[in-house]
Amino acid sequence: MKRIALLGLALLTLASCEDDPVVNTNTYPTDNLALPQVRSSLILSSYNPSFGYIAEIPRLLLSDQYGSELTFMNVVTDANNEFYSAIADSITFNQPLEAAPSFYLNDETVDMASLLTDIEPALAKKPIATVNHKVTVTDTAWLVDSKVRFWVDTMNRGFRIATYMTVSAKAANYPTAGLDLRVNAAPGTVISNGDLSVWDQEIQSLDSSGTVTTKGAPFYHSNVLVRNFNPESAWGFSFEEYSPFGQSFSKGDIIGTKTTPIRHYFPTPNSGLDGAIDVDFEFTPGFLTVIWCENSETAKYEYVNSVFTALK
Repeated sequence: MKRIALLGLALLTLASCEDDPVVNTNTYPTDNLALPQVRSSLILSSYNPSFGYIAEIPRLLLSDQYGSELTFMNVVTDANNEFYSAIADSITFNQPLEAAPSFYLNDETVDMASLLTDIEPALAKKPIATVNHKVTVTDTAWLVDSKVRFWVDTMNRGFRIATYMTVSAKAANYPTAGLDLRVNAAPGTVISNGDLSVWDQEIQSLDSSGTVTTKGAPFYHSNVLVRNFNPESAWGFSFEEYSPFGQSFSKGDIIGTKTTPIRHYFPTPNSGLDGAIDVDFEFTPGFLTVIWCENSETAKYEYVNSVFTALK
């Protein structure tokens, strides 16, 4: 683990050596990160790209309504699909998630009809811990530095932190790659326009103050899981890897500082580094950091808190 942290630090150091302004070496990426006593809710969904609008419409509506209070991750479990990631199987089995379309809110299965009413009680729960992160882009990697604060006294060996890379990919036909990511047309919702899938309607926001789609705009497969930082576990690393407290924390304890760094990284395409994402479609990356806690009685990983950053 120390070797991983050192490599991540080296990536940032090398990128900052090229004609960059002089940086105050006493600062650290997480120094100014806020850690409010707030529990975001995570909506996991099993995702079928052929009918991606079934998951995308509620995501757009809820994201517009709740903003950063909600985080999202779509998992594809079809091994023959371009978006498939083996870690999706572990996550699907843990929850468990049924075949697409199905939704999981934090630690509970929910159906689309009750999703909206279930969100408010979930958001009202007090957090055990809060996580925030800073994403830094270098020539060779996306670096994700996380910071965690505990709000209760706790001694639990099950706490883990994971960072996942997601993509928002344009639903298009990529003929040179022999890849077609267009969704099945549903007139009145999404249709094909040449090599693109585009919205065929303007969908009103939940409060009717605006719209969340524009007719004729490209459709995107959003927040689709493609990577996690720890290839050996879908649930990231134990906090013991990063904390001098082991797994014993007091209210107010903070880790992920310069002296207790939590750095995860993902090599960029064409970086030449092992593990770099290599895909033939147009995408923008996003990074979801989640605190999990393994229940010693059920061996299930339970949701604690999360934060998401989408790059432009």
